[in-house]
Amino acid sequence: MKNATKLQLLTALDNYSIKTKYMLYDRSEERMDIIMELLRDENYTYGDGKLLSIKTGIPKSTISYWRQRKIQDSSFNPLNKQTNLDKKVFSKEEEEEITNYILENIIKQGLLFTNYDFKILIMEAFNEKYMFEEDYDKIPKFNASDGFITDFKNRNNFVSRRLHLARRPLARNFDDIFANQMNELFKTVKPCYIINIDETSWEVIPKILKSWHVKGEDHVLRYVNSNCKDNITVVAGVRADGIRLPLQFIAKGKTELVLQTQIGDVNYHMKTFSENGWTTKETFKLYLLGIRDFYNFQEETLHIILDGFKVHISEEIIEFAESNNFKLYFIPHGYTDQLQPLDIKLFGILKSYARRLFLERYRNDPYRKRNKIDACQDLVCAWEKLDIETIKESFLQLKVLE
Repeated sequence: MKNATKLQLLTALDNYSIKTKYMLYDRSEERMDIIMELLRDENYTYGDGKLLSIKTGIPKSTISYWRQRKIQDSSFNPLNKQTNLDKKVFSKEEEEEITNYILENIIKQGLLFTNYDFKILIMEAFNEKYMFEEDYDKIPKFNASDGFITDFKNRNNFVSRRLHLARRPLARNFDDIFANQMNELFKTVKPCYIINIDETSWEVIPKILKSWHVKGEDHVLRYVNSNCKDNITVVAGVRADGIRLPLQFIAKGKTELVLQTQIGDVNYHMKTFSENGWTTKETFKLYLLGIRDFYNFQEETLHIILDGFKVHISEEIIEFAESNNFKLYFIPHGYTDQLQPLDIKLFGILKSYARRLFLERYRNDPYRKRNKIDACQDLVCAWEKLDIETIKESFLQLKVLE
């Protein structure tokens, strides 16, 4: 995330959820890297610290202390703090045995291995070591802290790498037309009639997963039993009042048979197909009609904010929308990552949920072949987790355009 803007860094934090009050806040490497990058920003303000605390659940006093340490030492990272109690838990020989086990039985076998997996493994090793110890005073305190995990990886030549990396497009200037449209829209139309629609390619294997490797070595790995390029197109819609609309899943094929083999049962959500598996004029018409059915009336105009995808801007779709009482507003090209609610926040949260659901399936049976139906089920579960306030917040950027 180096060289990212403050806005991009703060937005990236939305992909990580705050844990419950009974648990420590999330101190994963990915998340702490983003926080440390923000703390070293020359334009950092007290207000940023307050916002960080709200977004992460980390006490303001802790963030303030980290900021001071970061100013004094640019390499400071809370995860680098070593815990002597943790170090005494395993002998050098035991740690070497654990390291060899991870290398030979997990990494070289092509299995996905995350920090969370290591925490489970090391706690099992701890419990096994002290299983028969009757003198409780001889059992050290140990919770496989994030700092311990970082130290263990550094001592034993392990690193975490992203499996995929995607870059956000650069924004370009645009005129006042769209800003004026949004200003008028949010002043004159009820939020329940303002909708953002967008397509996304939903991967069978979630991106941006990190798995353990040995430093300096590239292993040819089969992370999961599936085609990593498999994906399914999904059309999503949310309202400015925070309500989720039914999803549309688009299977790839020529007959309705693919609806069952690729999508399966997705409850009240919509499903259709196209020859290439992408959104077409026909599938998009079906989606708009499905949204109209969701409202269960025809009289009120529905205001749709969407990007300039060629299907959306076609004359056929524009005419179809007008005839069915939709009004379309097109986000300026190159600005969807900053002005489209689903792109700004919601898809990132969804894919974060999806990674967790994928890892749960994977841990239960790492050799089971994953398919599109699994991915669709994960998305439905993730979609139901989106709360009203989060969806409302995603529209804020559009409301303040001037």
